[in-house]
This record gives sequence, structure tokens and C-alpha cells, in this order.
Amino acid sequence: MVIPPLQAYRGGSQGLLDEAINSAMSEGLGAHLQTLDASRFHTVADEYVEKLNAWGFSARRLPLPVDLASLPAFKSESSGEFAERDLRSLGASGDIDTLILLSVYQCGTLRSYYAFIPLGAPVAICMSKGEMIDLKTNAVRWRAYPEMDASVTVKVSGEWDEPPDYRNVTAAIAQAITHAQGFLVKEFFGKRPLSACTDTPGFRNASAAERDQMLASCSGQ
Repeated sequence: MVIPPLQAYRGGSQGLLDEAINSAMSEGLGAHLQTLDASRFHTVADEYVEKLNAWGFSARRLPLPVDLASLPAFKSESSGEFAERDLRSLGASGDIDTLILLSVYQCGTLRSYYAFIPLGAPVAICMSKGEMIDLKTNAVRWRAYPEMDASVTVKVSGEWDEPPDYRNVTAAIAQAITHAQGFLVKEFFGKRPLSACTDTPGFRNASAAERDQMLASCSGQ
């Protein structure tokens, strides 16, 4: 998926005037963050492809990120979880029956405030999300995203306010991106060894659709 521009996020109790002041005070950092490229996050897809192919799936990485904003909204009268956007057109060619979306929905820095008073230095943050979607029905077979807590942040080592390149902030964001990748790998492959599902006669003899269901179950769905 397309990664949104990096931002200087603000948290805590702030009024409208406080927000205006805090926004102005963080302009330099915000401008720097928008120059950063977080596209290396997408390399996590290569790890998924390698692991899935090792278990007998025919997996490949799509040549371009999926732009969800360009797809129509999806509505269903059936029960169950479905993707918000209609992704079924991606499987229209018939050679893709399941799509795994690995995305970033928040990346940059986070700083807490009380009114216009900073409560500490900014921390790096990168929050990722994973979904496995059946392209015949648009049903979500697996979904994972982290809780908003300290586990998704990385403290800046050393002085953070060093314009124009903000070296220490940039380094912390790189670590946060790596953590976001690791979260998705652990959630999908690490909760239960895939061999517990795949090294069985039932899995080896199953159809592609049945394998997808078994893999989703093994991954914690």
C-alpha cells in the first residue's frame, strides 16, 4: 500500500490555541519528516513471499503498492469481516485468489503536550497493519495491528532538536520502521509455527482455498 507522508504527531490535552502554537513550534521538524522516505518498509513483503513459498504456496510480490483510495468502498449484507475497499478486481485475472496487505498508517514522531507545554521530547513512531483478504469474497481472513502504547515508539538517542537534518530523530524513525516490519512478521508467522499446519497430510492434500483458511487459522485468526 501507499505509505502516507511522515508527520510530527501531537498528543495530550490541547485547546485550539494550544494546537496552533504547538504546530508552529514543530514546523521545522514536520518539514524535515516530509522529506524522509519510508518506502523500505515494503521490503517486509519479500520476507512474506520467501516464507510462504517455503511452505508450498505460490506467492509473489505485486509490482506496485495497492492504492486503496482509488478503489470503491465495499458493502456487504453478509456477516463477518470484510475489507473496507472492494479489492476483488485485483483477482479478476484469475491468477491471484488471496491478497496480503502490509501497510503503514502512522509514521513519524509523537510528542505529548499539556496545553502548549511539551511533556517530553518527541519519540519516533511507526504503526503497521496486516490483512489477508479473499479476493473472491473480499472477506478478511486475518488482520493484525498494534496497540497504541510504548511498544510502537522508539526514544531518540541523544539530542533531538538538531535542524536541518535531525540526525538522531531520523535514526530513531528508521528503528521504528524496522520494529513495524518485525511486528507483522511475528504476528503472521510467529504466534504458532507454520509447520504445525503445513507439515500435515491434510494441508498437503488441500485445495488452494482450503490452504488459505488453514493458514489464517494457524496465524491466529
